[in-house]
Amino acid sequence: MKIHKNTTKPNTISMIAFIWLGSFGVFGQPIQTEDWKWQNPLPTGNTLNDIHFIDTLNGWAVGEFGTIINTTNGGKKWHVQTSGVQVSLTTIHFLNSQTGLAIGANGTILKTINGGGTWQSQNSGTTNLLLSFQFTNSQIGWVVGWAGLILKTTNGGTTWQAQTSGTSKTLYFVNFVDSQIGWAIGREGTVLKTSDGGETWQSQNSGTSSWLMASYFLNNLNGYAVGTGGSIIKTTNGGNSWETQVSGTTLDLKSVHFLNNQTGLSVGKDGKILKTINGGINWQTQASGTTKMLQSVQFINSQLGFSVGEFSTILKTGNGGEGWTPLNSGPLNSFFGVHFIDKQNGWVSGDSGAILKTSNGGKNWIRQNSGTTNWLGCVRFTNSQSGWAVGNKGTILKTINGGNTW
Repeated sequence: MKIHKNTTKPNTISMIAFIWLGSFGVFGQPIQTEDWKWQNPLPTGNTLNDIHFIDTLNGWAVGEFGTIINTTNGGKKWHVQTSGVQVSLTTIHFLNSQTGLAIGANGTILKTINGGGTWQSQNSGTTNLLLSFQFTNSQIGWVVGWAGLILKTTNGGTTWQAQTSGTSKTLYFVNFVDSQIGWAIGREGTVLKTSDGGETWQSQNSGTSSWLMASYFLNNLNGYAVGTGGSIIKTTNGGNSWETQVSGTTLDLKSVHFLNNQTGLSVGKDGKILKTINGGINWQTQASGTTKMLQSVQFINSQLGFSVGEFSTILKTGNGGEGWTPLNSGPLNSFFGVHFIDKQNGWVSGDSGAILKTSNGGKNWIRQNSGTTNWLGCVRFTNSQSGWAVGNKGTILKTINGGNTW
């Protein structure tokens, strides 16, 4: 759920933020003009599509509405970086601690040379949705996306040239094992391979019609791809042939990462996390602790890994994926009502009977026990102690102690 604070662009924010701004005006406090900031959940409520760590401490994630967040302490705390765009960002990758790129909708390519302190738009030459990219060194990289698009740069992303993919099917992921050999995968089981740096691409028979969403190649022979319906395919001969593996799920899989030639993990819909320790012969479900769609997974070493997904879900494992801990905080309910009695004390109400209170102007929110699971649409207080909340199924709640009991 999203609660924002203070913006100069109320027409671009959620209903709850607009109501809050209006209520500040009602009780006579000046409307502040700094940017809106997330109040709950933290560090953001936007869906995160990809995550990338360059070491055990420093990492970035990207998502909807131009979201870029960064951590310098292994995910304990995240900072919002200004991307300068409002489009969905799909993929992020850093070449070193300072130089990184992010791509997304409308042909967006962003580059930073100062660790994300500032991001500059690059001219992709397209307005197509961009879904995946990889660099083999600081200068040479490829991007894939909508309708079979493949772009290549030889100058670190300053300019991009279109390559002929030979397909009009959307490509979701690209992997290169060196400057010459790479694969692009996508819709309806599409697998393309190049052995000349993308000058030409040849179609390979994946043996599946599932949409392939992500791949991981250990070397020029051994690779995996995952996709819709729980599909997992594996090649041991550079993609000349692919064999189907039994994932044990029909849920869509969105990302895959291998730690070595035997141990790998895949994540996807409904918080599904799968792990293999025998090269994919068997895949076992790991407890993720969430039912949110997981979009990306990355491991820094054999034990430390991260996954991100819907509604700002951020998970961390320190034991090779056997257990996962959420790194975001705050309820993910949808909230429909908000009321402040002064600059510090306020309440919000929402689905599943959710009522939250802040006593410090929204810096922290504490869940109160409403005693119901019904949808609550409005909350109002006459003073610091007396208030009401109303919702569906004729629900009317009252408190006389600031919401401690209803």
